[in-house]
Amino acid sequence: MTASAAMAAPAVARAAGEGDPAILNLPPWSTSLGQPVAANPYGMPSKYERGLQRRESPGLTRVGGSSVAFTPLQGLFGIITPSGLHFERHHQGWHDVDPSKHRLMINGLVKTNAVFTMDDIMRLPSVSRIHFIECGANTGMEWGNVAVPTVQYSHGMISCSEFLACP
Repeated sequence: MTASAAMAAPAVARAAGEGDPAILNLPPWSTSLGQPVAANPYGMPSKYERGLQRRESPGLTRVGGSSVAFTPLQGLFGIITPSGLHFERHHQGWHDVDPSKHRLMINGLVKTNAVFTMDDIMRLPSVSRIHFIECGANTGMEWGNVAVPTVQYSHGMISCSEFLACP
């Protein structure tokens, strides 16, 4: 009971005295217009979320192109992982592929072999689906009795996103 009273004391003092300046003094964002809607043509997180980043596991691999970017689980709310925080696992790095030069070839155990361009694929009907994905190596370090610094490193190879797919 004494601890509860001690914790409540600052709030009671503010209510009885001057009050909370964050409430009494209007902040600039409530008294003026904000930035234009497309100030950042491609959406960017708030500068106050700068610390919420994917991280590589130090010492997991010797080459950065063959590594993991872990989802920062400790900072997410809800079930959808923002695309910029989605976990990635690469064995040979990644490339920024020109969509006009990308081809999807389907051959082998099919009736008709086919090659699709991105324009061909984009013309197909699509559906939106939410899928959860997890790397098979998630929690793998713990199986080897390796101590990891946070839950992000032991369980961060998971993401849940909304994907556009062809039916």
